[in-house]
Amino acid sequence: MTLSNKIKNIPEHILLTDFVPQKVLLKHCDLMLTHGGLNSIKECIYSSVPMLGISNHLHKQTDCQGNIARIAHHHIGLRCRITDKSVTILKKVESILSDPSFKENILLLKEKIDSQKTNEIRIPL
Repeated sequence: MTLSNKIKNIPEHILLTDFVPQKVLLKHCDLMLTHGGLNSIKECIYSSVPMLGISNHLHKQTDCQGNIARIAHHHIGLRCRITDKSVTILKKVESILSDPSFKENILLLKEKIDSQKTNEIRIPL
């Protein structure tokens, strides 16, 4: 049984689904909250969606902490901790959504990546 079949009385304005492809969803997003996984970051850059990286102290053995630091360094989003108060996280979300430089920077980064792809040297095998 799927999750959507288990929950009753779902309001009409809410769509509950068991799976949504992230690349499809990002086309409709102004911001992504992320744990800092590289695939999610790459998909956000591809879709030009700024991010709020939420650092989790339990992810010490992964590259998520460094990835989140890079989000902030490149000014394509901000970072916070999973232990931060909700008001702190909300302020960072509002900052990203109200400051157009985050969107501009991620667009510039995407353009830079795309231009490097077209300038790649192809060596025939």
